[in-house]
Amino acid sequence: LQTKGDGMELPSLFLQRARLLRRSGDMAGAERDLRSGIAKLEAGRESLPRGKARWGAFHTDEELFEEAIDFFVDRGDAVNAFAFAEKARARTLLDSYGASPTFDEHRLPQDVVVVEIVTLPSRLILITAGRSSRIRAIPIAVDRTTITAEVDALTRALKADDAPAAQRAGIRLHRHLIDPVAQDLAVAGTIVFVPDATTAAIPFGALLDDGGTYLIERHTPVVSPSAGVFIAAVERRRHTRVPESVLIVSDAEAGDDTESLPSVQAETRAIASAYRTSSEIHDAKQLEGAGAARAHAAHRVLQ
Repeated sequence: LQTKGDGMELPSLFLQRARLLRRSGDMAGAERDLRSGIAKLEAGRESLPRGKARWGAFHTDEELFEEAIDFFVDRGDAVNAFAFAEKARARTLLDSYGASPTFDEHRLPQDVVVVEIVTLPSRLILITAGRSSRIRAIPIAVDRTTITAEVDALTRALKADDAPAAQRAGIRLHRHLIDPVAQDLAVAGTIVFVPDATTAAIPFGALLDDGGTYLIERHTPVVSPSAGVFIAAVERRRHTRVPESVLIVSDAEAGDDTESLPSVQAETRAIASAYRTSSEIHDAKQLEGAGAARAHAAHRVLQ
C-alpha cells in the first residue's frame, strides 16, 4: 500500500486488505498485511512523546490486533497469537519499567501460570503460558455479547449482595474462563490473569466450579495489565531493597458497635513480613497519650 495522505490511515487499510486476502485463502498475504499494519501502528506510537499521548495509540486499532490473534489461533500458532495479544496491552507501563515487551515464559516463577483473555466478537480465546509448559491458545465457542452479559450479572449481584445470583454467574464464568484451561492450571499456585476490556471487571477469586469451590480456595489469583508487566514487576521486586521498618496500627478486637475482623492479625503478619522490623499497635486507644507528634505521625501513616 502506498499513500500520499495521512499515514495514520494505513493500519486500517492494511486490516481491510488482510481480511479480504484471508477470505480468499491467501494466508501469506493476510499475515504480511497484518504484520505491516501493526508495524505502522507501532511506528506511529513511537513517534509520540512518552506519557499520555501514547496511551490511546493502540486502543483506536483494537480490531487490527484482534484480527491478528484470531488469524494465528486459526493457524494453530499459539506463540504468535500470544505475542500479538501482548503487543496490544500495557505498553506504557512497560515503558515506565524500562523493560522489553518481549515475553519469555522462562522468566516466570515456577508455580505461576498466565492466562491471557481475548474476547472476540464471535468467540473467546484463552492463551496460557507457564515456565514448564508450552504456550497454548484455546478457542471457546462463546461470543463477546454473552461474556459481557455474564460479567455484568456477576458485578450486579455482588453490588446487590445477592449471593445466589453471584454464585450462578460465577459458575457460568468459571465454565468459560477456567474449565477449558484446567489442565494448564493443575500445577499453578498462582494464576496471573491478563484480562481484556470485556473481562477487566471480573473478581476472579469469586469464580467457582460446579462443586461450589471458589477459585481462590485452589489458587492465588493475580490480575496484571500484561504478562510482560507481571514479569517486570517480579524482577524489579527481586532487586529492590527490603524496606527498613513499618508501624502497623489496627483494631484487632471488636468494640461494642463494630463487627469483628478475624483476618486482621493474619494481614498484619503478612504486612510485617515485608519489612526488616515492625512495630504493632493492636488497639488504637494505645495511641492516646503517646504525644501529639507521634499520634500525628501515625495518622499520616494511616492516610
